[in-house]
Amino acid sequence: MKTYLALLLLCTVFLTTSQSFVDKTVKTFQAERTCGYNEVCKEEFHKIFKCKCPAYLYCRSQGRYYNAVCSITDTGYIWSQERAYELTRSKK
Repeated sequence: MKTYLALLLLCTVFLTTSQSFVDKTVKTFQAERTCGYNEVCKEEFHKIFKCKCPAYLYCRSQGRYYNAVCSITDTGYIWSQERAYELTRSKK
């Protein structure tokens, strides 16, 4: 019984310590388009989003210099996207 409680406590501590880093530096979008699940929302080294993730998904990557995809998971490197539908068009 003690082993079970110790294991349960260890799992609880491990699962609640998952951290994420939120980056709010990117504010422009390439197109006014909504991404699908597991679709690339931001490419590595680009300062612009390819598309906007729906409200229930996060634009996340393994780190700052990786492609980011729309995912349900909110851990890792999160690229914050404005939830309002006023999207700023990029100038090319």
